[in-house]
Amino acid sequence: MKEKNNKLSLIIAIIFLIVIIIMGIAKARNEFKNRENQANENIEIVKQNTKQETKEENKIIEDNSNTKENTNKVEQKEEKTTNNEKQEVEKKVTVKSTFDENAFVEGHLEHYPNFAEQYATLKIKKIGINAPIYFGATDEIIQKGVGHDSGSYFAGENGTIIMCEHDYLNNFKRLGELKNGDIIEIKTDYGDFYYEVYDEQVVLETETDKLPIQKGEEILMLYTRYPVKDMEKTPYRYVVYAKKI
Repeated sequence: MKEKNNKLSLIIAIIFLIVIIIMGIAKARNEFKNRENQANENIEIVKQNTKQETKEENKIIEDNSNTKENTNKVEQKEEKTTNNEKQEVEKKVTVKSTFDENAFVEGHLEHYPNFAEQYATLKIKKIGINAPIYFGATDEIIQKGVGHDSGSYFAGENGTIIMCEHDYLNNFKRLGELKNGDIIEIKTDYGDFYYEVYDEQVVLETETDKLPIQKGEEILMLYTRYPVKDMEKTPYRYVVYAKKI
């Protein structure tokens, strides 16, 4: 009986030992699996970080490329602008009034146009003006084109030239866009005259001292109603001043 109990105890001990071993193996497998999962997670994190870093590097490269491209565009635009400015300056330098001296006697035109007669053309390339000039500045005349104040001098007479138009034909609607240095041309049958803008002012219609007629320097004054696009009568005038070159 005692021997039988000893065998039973031994069997129980063996079974207990086997259970412990199995549990140990299971625990070891779980730990290994957890470590494997953790390792896989770490690898995935590294991959994601690497991917993000690569994306950021590509973004930086792209930004640098765009910056370089934009810089090149700006430089090209500046170079183009500079070249245009140089061409404009060169053009202005080469522009010079030319006329037939035989058309003048003692500084005055030998043959004046008749009143209300078209005798010249006003050209301002910058604002698209190519308008007829009539001698006289009555309401009837300036509804046909640019009126030349009959009390002022003619191109080539070395005095003040006053011309106007109140936007009946939209000739002077962009007069306010002219800036210092812009060129105005008066083309006649006795010569081509060029004038360079040097000033512009808004004056009252009654301020005749702002449009003085004088001898000794050839100044062209163009004026229209102010505001320029206002078709109603107004006491203000917009005046552009230019010197003959």
